[in-house]
Amino acid sequence: MEIDQLLNPTNITETETVFCCLLEESIFYSYYKPGTIAVIEDTKFIFNQYKEFNREGPMKVLVEMGPHSSLDKPSREFLQEHKVKAICEALVITNLAQRLILNFYLGVKSHGNPSRVFKSRKNALEWINSFE
Repeated sequence: MEIDQLLNPTNITETETVFCCLLEESIFYSYYKPGTIAVIEDTKFIFNQYKEFNREGPMKVLVEMGPHSSLDKPSREFLQEHKVKAICEALVITNLAQRLILNFYLGVKSHGNPSRVFKSRKNALEWINSFE
């Protein structure tokens, strides 16, 4: 995925594994690069970037997993223990097994904000943009 494929990205920051930016000035976007395994430092990097970007209050959040990317166990545990205040959270996951697990997790665990899993960024953005 190329950064220029995004909708007016600004404030782009990245590591070897992930990158974050703002889309349309109101959506916090994080992308796990293809073929990578995110470690706890990458996950904390994303959380810190969200804190930097949302100084005026909760934002809409879009998280996309690139093909063949995943999170290590400490990262998954960190995500279970730490939540962000967001208007809504959309997750784009193309891997069927990961999508099924995440849909189950979202059905069991409350995030406190609307959350949904999608197969495509286009559908995720349509859903996100339905929120004020």
